[in-house]
Amino acid sequence: PVAIRDTNNATMKDLMRLTPIVIVISMLVLFLGFRTIRGVLLPILVVVISNLFVFAIMALLKKPITIGTSAVPVILVSTGTAYAIHIINQYYFHSAKESSKLDIILSAITDKWKAVLLSALTTMVGFITLVTATLTTVVDLGVFMTLGIFFAFVMAILVVPMILMSLGVKRAKKVLSEEEVLSSHSGIFLPFVERLVFNHPKKVVFVFAILSVVLLPTLYNLTADVNPINYFREDAPIRKSEQLLVDYFGGAVPVYVLIKGDVKDPRVMYVTEYLEREIEAVDMVSSSQSVASVVADLNYNLIGDYNIPESSGKIGNLWFFVEGNEYLNQFVTQEMNESVILARIESLQKSYVTHANGEIKGIISKIPKRYRMINRSELSQDRRDALREYFKGHIVHRIETELRIANKDIDRDVIIRLVDSAMNTNNERSVSKEPYCEALNREFEKRFQKIEKEYGVNYRFREDTNKKRCALKDLLDFDLISGKVILSENEIENDLADEIRDFKEQITLYSKILTINSMYDEAFSQKNISAPTKKRILGVLNLATRDMIVIGDDFKEFDSLSGESLNIDANYGGLGPVLTMLNDNLMKNQIQSIVLAIILVFLLMLYLTRSYIVGLISMIPICFTLLVDFSIMAIFNLPIDDVTIVIASILIGVGIDYTIHMITGLRLGYEKFKDDTKAISFTIRVIGRAVFLNTSAVALGFIALMFGDFLPLRTMGLLTAITMFIAATSAIVMIPTFALIYKRFNIKEVKL
Repeated sequence: PVAIRDTNNATMKDLMRLTPIVIVISMLVLFLGFRTIRGVLLPILVVVISNLFVFAIMALLKKPITIGTSAVPVILVSTGTAYAIHIINQYYFHSAKESSKLDIILSAITDKWKAVLLSALTTMVGFITLVTATLTTVVDLGVFMTLGIFFAFVMAILVVPMILMSLGVKRAKKVLSEEEVLSSHSGIFLPFVERLVFNHPKKVVFVFAILSVVLLPTLYNLTADVNPINYFREDAPIRKSEQLLVDYFGGAVPVYVLIKGDVKDPRVMYVTEYLEREIEAVDMVSSSQSVASVVADLNYNLIGDYNIPESSGKIGNLWFFVEGNEYLNQFVTQEMNESVILARIESLQKSYVTHANGEIKGIISKIPKRYRMINRSELSQDRRDALREYFKGHIVHRIETELRIANKDIDRDVIIRLVDSAMNTNNERSVSKEPYCEALNREFEKRFQKIEKEYGVNYRFREDTNKKRCALKDLLDFDLISGKVILSENEIENDLADEIRDFKEQITLYSKILTINSMYDEAFSQKNISAPTKKRILGVLNLATRDMIVIGDDFKEFDSLSGESLNIDANYGGLGPVLTMLNDNLMKNQIQSIVLAIILVFLLMLYLTRSYIVGLISMIPICFTLLVDFSIMAIFNLPIDDVTIVIASILIGVGIDYTIHMITGLRLGYEKFKDDTKAISFTIRVIGRAVFLNTSAVALGFIALMFGDFLPLRTMGLLTAITMFIAATSAIVMIPTFALIYKRFNIKEVKL
């Protein structure tokens, strides 16, 4: 809840802070480009109204603003202004040659509507492919950005010309001649690219190929990680709180195992307690709790045996002590037909969550599905022998689990010998070792005092001796006396007979418990095992002495045993598996969206150019840019998360525009100059300059995300800005190079 609250607060804070910043940055860029008020205000008007439409639709659909959709204004302002810029730029171009306002605007629209439409379509394709994502926040971002781009396109084609019609004509001061265009100042970089392309075209291709080969192996280290805590800076209160939870409270990632079945059924309770201990033994799981451990503790406090009682009645008797306790409400349903095991993973880090989830799922998948409660004493000797080996392995495994939880390494042979001794315990065994013999005699006296007080009878041992009776058979060999008269069986009332029978059962059980304690001391006396661990190991050993036991269908003769079997379902849930599912799907979603976007953009280019070669080559700059983007993320350990997953879609949708501009520039250059060399120079110097100006506007807009509170948004802003320049550079260098050296890449025959 705290993480959700802080995320919501930071989301609204970023939305209110970043939107004005990106608008101001875009206005500055527009002013430097046009130096006119209308050149600044009209593109901003387009994206502002488009944002209003988008958020109005979100409100109508009752879609909340999330960390993903909070970036819509920044992305839309950065990318959506380009459509109005193209129209206004062409308006100024024709204003120097045309006299009529209508002719100027019609010429501008006629020249650019196809290019603007193509640019909008490719950008929408990039975003709409995000609908394949698992995260609804990513899907929402893709859908609403697609709508925003559509609105920006419509506004640029319809509203901007209408506004220009209502204003006076603002004419450009000068129109450059063809020679002036080719010799115009283009800075340092573009002339350098021109010389490089003409003098070393094959080397250019070779360098890009080598870079691709070098960068490709880095993708092996690319990871996906959705960790809400990583949204915040290290000094954020929520990060500090999470660290406190890890250091002092066992972690901040709750996971649950839902057990379906009658909670008071000993089979259900036993499976619950078994799973609880197995889960706690998993590395990176700090603690686990369930109602089963509460019942086992109650049983220990009453009779010294940390175990689940053998019958529903006995469990019900223990439940009486805790019924109505609010603490238990988090573990059981009111109908007592479902219970949960609550565990905590130590950290939200992907390595912790992934490992713990994998282990817990493995544990749940391996447990039997059906269980029976059986009485071993009623089985044939052959079946008892088979069951002994099965149950022995189970007991050994449970002891090893407890030792693993306690970080104790004890030789397996020692454990096996201890379990063998426990399973051989019977009523003839002597508890001669002190203080257990003394404890057994004290328990005998304490319990018999209650019988004496209620029924007025006493006891007399049949073999009179002053020594302590350490063997159970000697301790239970007594007669009842009333006064000085020994009572015969016929003289003992039914109620008293039942009380004596229960008394002997309790003393027998206590003797076994003491015997097991004695064996435990002999095996583990030098191991420095903590009291809670000892209590649980003794409980497991006490299981070995029981006649009534729970077995699962992993026992090979399960189906031939009598007694009702019970199906028990265990289902895993909580934040841990959700994060793992998101992490597993995120990389798959990223690949799906990239492949789908590239295919759709290629088909769109194929339709527009009617050339497979042009379509394929137009994909090369954007694929190279994607490779660089993911390599940067891999090298600097920047994971793909629910925000950075959007970068690839932006690169494809917006970056392909640069390639389109270069291809259309080549086509225009061929038509204008009727010369291959001049056409390529024109494309690099003139169109390349326009591409860089456009890239600068987009990149600076994304830089605004660096002022946000969310770290993934900052990463997205910086990476997108960097890779936009890489996409522009790739298009400016590679498209003219292929046009020069690859004769089948014939732009002259392309009809755009």
